[in-house]
Amino acid sequence: MIKSGSPDWLLGLLFGLGGAFGIYLGARVQKHVPQKYIKLILSILIVYIALRYIIQFFY
Repeated sequence: MIKSGSPDWLLGLLFGLGGAFGIYLGARVQKHVPQKYIKLILSILIVYIALRYIIQFFY
């Protein structure tokens, strides 16, 4: 449902700051973590999210 009115600027700012911090931290950490571990973590995350979507769809 679409809510009419002005955007939530505080929430937008918090999401923006969190995203910027995540990008910075991810770029720094990525240099020290082997590629196979990054692929493993991302693969597990993708499967987990996909399973949650499937479960929510049917239940």
